[in-house]
Amino acid sequence: NITVQNLSRRTIHCPEEMLNLLEQAKEQRSKATTALNKDSSRSHMVIDVHVSSGTANQQNNAHLFLVDLAGSERMYKSNVSGQQLKELQ
Repeated sequence: NITVQNLSRRTIHCPEEMLNLLEQAKEQRSKATTALNKDSSRSHMVIDVHVSSGTANQQNNAHLFLVDLAGSERMYKSNVSGQQLKELQ
């Protein structure tokens, strides 16, 4: 089994709830400043969306993955060191 720390599952019922969850996730992401980006993401985010609609007789289901990978600035342009340099290598 694979374990992912801080993984959560939420059921939502409208687009506004989805936007609120995305905003919460954005605030929890690890960020660092580089010469290229003052808010460079240092963490990945994966959102797995399941959408169901229809009637009792006809169900429509969709499955969508949204993936936002951590920033990958060019090492020689970003002027980073230490842990940030290790992340880029």
